[in-house]
Amino acid sequence: RFDRHIVAFSLQLLAAPPLPIGAMSVRCPSVKWRQLLYAWVVFVIFAGATYSVPPVLFPLIASDLGLSDGRIETLSSAFLLCKAVVSFPAGLAMQRFGVQLCLAAGTILLAATASAFVFVRSATELVLLYVVFGICYSLGGMIPLIAFCTTWFGATSSTAIGLLLTGFGFAGSVWPPLVGFIGDHYGWRRAYALVPIATFFVAVPLTLCGLKDGPCDERRPASGEEGCAASTERGVVDATPLHSGLDLVPGEAWDAEVVPPGRPPRSCLCAPELRSNVTGALACSSCSPPL
Repeated sequence: RFDRHIVAFSLQLLAAPPLPIGAMSVRCPSVKWRQLLYAWVVFVIFAGATYSVPPVLFPLIASDLGLSDGRIETLSSAFLLCKAVVSFPAGLAMQRFGVQLCLAAGTILLAATASAFVFVRSATELVLLYVVFGICYSLGGMIPLIAFCTTWFGATSSTAIGLLLTGFGFAGSVWPPLVGFIGDHYGWRRAYALVPIATFFVAVPLTLCGLKDGPCDERRPASGEEGCAASTERGVVDATPLHSGLDLVPGEAWDAEVVPPGRPPRSCLCAPELRSNVTGALACSSCSPPL
C-alpha cells in the first residue's frame, strides 16, 4: 500500500505543469528579491543617464557647442516639464498594459536616445533629446520601478522601495567620477557613450528577459475562472490560481493555507474580493497577519 502511494505521488509530480515565476515566488522567496535586484540595477542606469551624468558633462558640452549657461539650464527645464506632462499618461499605460511592458519600452527608448546624445551638434537637438529623456524616465524611471516593486511585495513593499531608492544615491556616487575622468581625458562624447553601452547590454536584457510583473499585479482578476475556489474537505485546499498566469498544481494554492474550524481567516490586500468569496478556507498569507 505504501508503494502504491509512492507511485501515485510520482505520477502526479510528472504530470504537474511547471510553476511560473509568480507561483514560484511563494515557495522560493528569493525570486522576488532577485526581481528587486534587477529593478535596482535598471534604476541605477536610468538615474545615471538622466540625472547624474549630464550635469558633470554640461561644462564640456557648452564649451564644445558654444552654448551659454542659460541655454544649458533650459535642458533641465525641458526634462522636468516633459516628466510633468507624460507622468499621468504613463501611469495609465502601466495600469492598462502592465509595468514590465512599460519598463521595456522606456529602456529601449532610453538606449536609442542616449546613443543619439553622443552625436548631438546643436542646442535644439539637445533640447529635443532632453524632452525624450523625460518620456523615458516616465516609462522606466523611479515611479514605474516603485510600481513594479508593489506587484511583488504587496503591502510589505515599503522595505523593497527603500532598498530600490538607494540606487539613486549609488548612481550619484559612481557615475560622476567615472564620466568626469573620461570626459577630461577623452572628451564628453566618449564619456557619455558609457550610458548607451550600459543600457543596451545591461538594462535592456534585464527589462526584456529578467523583470516580470509579480502576483500582486492589479490587472489580474481575482474572481471568476481565474479566482480562488477553495475546499477544506479532507484537509486539502483545491484551488485555481488567485491571479491569471499562475497555473498551480491541483491540491495547492497560491500562498494558501487550510484554516482550521474556529480560526479566523487571514485577509489579502492584493485581492479584496477574497474576503467575500472565501469563507474561512483560503487566504493570502503574504499580505497581512491573522485578523
